[in-house]
Amino acid sequence: MANALYNSPPPGEEKSLGDLFSDLSREIQSLVNHEIKLAKIEMSHKGAVAGKNSALLVVGVAILYAGFLGLLATAALALGVLIPLWVAALIVTAVVWIVGAAMAVKGVNTLKRMKFAPELTIESLKGEEEKPWLKKQTT
Repeated sequence: MANALYNSPPPGEEKSLGDLFSDLSREIQSLVNHEIKLAKIEMSHKGAVAGKNSALLVVGVAILYAGFLGLLATAALALGVLIPLWVAALIVTAVVWIVGAAMAVKGVNTLKRMKFAPELTIESLKGEEEKPWLKKQTT
């Protein structure tokens, strides 16, 4: 049973070093192929789930937008009780534009300041942190 399990030769017959390396190469190739297949299956599944949830997100945002437009109309009508309706609509529109413009400017300015390079990874690859340790180990 142990011989079949580990693919060992019968007692007294040992595999040559070349055979062992050949087996190792074959096993590594098989392992890599299986890992690639697993990654493809996993990413395919995740892509399908992400696509479905992205569609839900888009529909949800569209419904929220419709509700927001209704809220703005309600605000204009409520303000129209105090002042002419066209002035109330103009005020609500101006407030929405100002808030939207402020948010857009803040977003653009933040994105301009961002550095998109993976700085920690680059530093890690340069090995700056390991240099003192490496010097200590080699002296």
